Amino acid sequence: MKLSDYVADFLAQQGIRHVFAITGGASIHLIHSIADHPGVDFICPQHETGRRHGRGRLRPRNEAILGAAIATSGPGATNLITGICCSWFDFCSCPLHYWTG
Repeated sequence: MKLSDYVADFLAQQGIRHVFAITGGASIHLIHSIADHPGVDFICPQHETGRRHGRGRLRPRNEAILGAAIATSGPGATNLITGICCSWFDFCSCPLHYWTG
C-alpha cells in the first residue's frame, strides 16, 4: 500500500465522496489513488478555480458535506487560492479540504 492509498482511504472515511483535482507531477500518485478508490469520485475540472464552482453545485449550500480539492505544486497551487477565497466567502458553511502537491 502506498501512502497515497492510505490518504484516499482516509478521505473516504471522512465522508468525502467527490474530489476535484487537475493532475500534475507533484500530485499524480494521490490523484491515481483517489481515482481508483471505489468510494470516492474523481472529478477533473478545466481549471483550478473551477473546483469550488463544481463543489457548490453537487449539494445544497446548507448541507455540510466535507469536500476536497487537489492542486499540483507551483502555478496549480496559486490558481487554487482564488477558489479557496471564493469558497470562504460564498460557501463558508461548507467544510473543505484543499491539498497541494
